[in-house]
Amino acid sequence: MGEDVFASFEKVILAKIGKLGKASSEPVDNRGKLLVDATVAEQSIKYPMDLSLLGEAREISENLIDELYALSDYTKKPRTYRRKARKQYLSLAKNKRPSLKVRRRGLRE
Repeated sequence: MGEDVFASFEKVILAKIGKLGKASSEPVDNRGKLLVDATVAEQSIKYPMDLSLLGEAREISENLIDELYALSDYTKKPRTYRRKARKQYLSLAKNKRPSLKVRRRGLRE
């Protein structure tokens, strides 16, 4: 994207806020640093733990199986052991600090 694209963006934005005549057409040579504070930005990012990723993947795959089954011609739904998988996941996820051995066993199952 070149200067002409940004100039058109600037014209549209300035027209919306009513300051179209006040913008200068001269190119500005800025020399400095822009400091941005990261604490101001919204943060809805969850830290990805192995166990939480596994639980989310399990839920997404269960929903995908449901959607595909609804579109298919099968009369009997495939077995997925949802209750058993959820129970095993929650038994591990509810531990405050599961040991390494317990965590590895839970990720393998």
